[in-house]
Amino acid sequence: MNLGSSLPIVDGHVHLWRATAADDLMDLSEKAGLPRIHIVCSVGTPERALNANAAAYLAKARFSGRIYGSGGLHYGAGEETTPRTLLRQGESLLAAGCDGVKMLEGKPTSRKRIPWRMDDPVYALWFGFLQEVGVPILWHVADPETFWDPVRIPASAKANGWDYTDGTYPSQGQLFKEAETVLERYPRLRVVFAHFYFHSLRPERLESLFIRFPTVHVDITPGSEMYRNFSPRASFWREFFTRWQDRILFGTDNMAPRESWIQAREGMRDKVRMMRQFLETNETFEGFCTATSRWVTGIGLSEGVLRKIYAGNFERLYGAVPRPLDMEAVLRHCDKVAKFARRTPGQEELLKEMKEIQRTLEQL
Repeated sequence: MNLGSSLPIVDGHVHLWRATAADDLMDLSEKAGLPRIHIVCSVGTPERALNANAAAYLAKARFSGRIYGSGGLHYGAGEETTPRTLLRQGESLLAAGCDGVKMLEGKPTSRKRIPWRMDDPVYALWFGFLQEVGVPILWHVADPETFWDPVRIPASAKANGWDYTDGTYPSQGQLFKEAETVLERYPRLRVVFAHFYFHSLRPERLESLFIRFPTVHVDITPGSEMYRNFSPRASFWREFFTRWQDRILFGTDNMAPRESWIQAREGMRDKVRMMRQFLETNETFEGFCTATSRWVTGIGLSEGVLRKIYAGNFERLYGAVPRPLDMEAVLRHCDKVAKFARRTPGQEELLKEMKEIQRTLEQL
């Protein structure tokens, strides 16, 4: 590899599922050569992820200066979903010290579960607020087109519950249309579409979007199809990445381990190695796990372009250092979630985690 580990990198797309896993996540990230990370939170509903914002706050507090955090919206957790309540959530996220917001509302499973369209009027005040204050949105919209195809859907997608072939999910095109309607209404939104906006087979369409909306970006967080699609046109993509070097961010989708320590560590390091080899060299090499089961050809970007993709573009959007937390606002959020868990049957695990997060934050 040309540059080894010499360039600073911010991992702009990382998940933390529970607060107690923050130590493992940071250790694994450091071993992968990523000392600064951006924890992005999922949609919070009574079924899952109501702990996510609080866990990210605690990680930011414990690893000050090394962790950025983007909070997610909560639905059905003790209050009605209205334009006004979503606006208040946005204001609370920023008051607590979030560096941005994450929207998983465009993933088909989340979109079906919520179940408002992304361009529904319920989000009017939310998007208006984010545009006004300039907060970056890391936005997951759609999934690979094969997940809707009963013939081509990967076995891994089925295993993860991402089988959209039964006709009950919104189509990929519908999800793109909803997101782009939002952009037309709020053209100054600072958006980073996750996973290359699932446009690795549609570069002309993505380029058109870049031209129409100067504050739209994408990250190169691996999907099951992305690097397989890039490889046959390595020269084309080298020119594309160079031309749009200010709009592309690095991210891994790594997360605190759910499997054994050694498997998680090696999987994360191998993913980062593969991504860097793709970006930094012209080599053809065997890809890793979900990125591709075939061979990958690198696009050999210049050092100047790499510096922007690895860290510069992220820092321009999110700041050179993470925002400080406001502990009073953080504890108010934790107390609100704990009260919901306390009065709601079946939320014992959530209440237990929230109590532990509150105790640790108060000690800090």
